[in-house]
Amino acid sequence: MVRESALEGNLSSIYFAVIDQGAGISEEDRQRIFGVFEQLSNASSHRQGSGLGLSICNRLIHMMDSEIRLDSEVGKGSTFSFTLELPVAEAPMQQEED
Repeated sequence: MVRESALEGNLSSIYFAVIDQGAGISEEDRQRIFGVFEQLSNASSHRQGSGLGLSICNRLIHMMDSEIRLDSEVGKGSTFSFTLELPVAEAPMQQEED
């Protein structure tokens, strides 16, 4: 889900969310999953990847002055979201064709 809202001046607030209906994440695992090489153990899922994805996303989002929010309920799924404030780009000038 992506949602844009106009702000004062030449800024927009853009909200991004990734929602799943998976196993959910327990309270004690919520901070740990943003660490390097961390993966949650879940007997019903196959382990793939190195455990770097959320760590990299978290660092990039922090570099853009935001933070990842995690809402999750075990057995119901999770929502990872963040909001960025970005300048509105001017439309590029179109070149005339000869």
